[in-house]
Amino acid sequence: MTDPWQEFGMHSSSRTRKHAKILQAKKRVARCRKKFRKNQEILMELHLRNRIKKFIIEHLEHKLGMLKGKA
Repeated sequence: MTDPWQEFGMHSSSRTRKHAKILQAKKRVARCRKKFRKNQEILMELHLRNRIKKFIIEHLEHKLGMLKGKA
């Protein structure tokens, strides 16, 4: 059975404005969350790369110090 109010055009089939605003907010939060996670991954990779470079430099400095000590 159909809704009689809908037959007369009294019942709107579309969602309310409030619902649309809620959906927009949810989408905005989802986009921000996605961007945050992506930036977080980039920062973690950069941090790890910098730590590796630091360890390599320290290792080479240590080797150089040992070579100078022997000579």
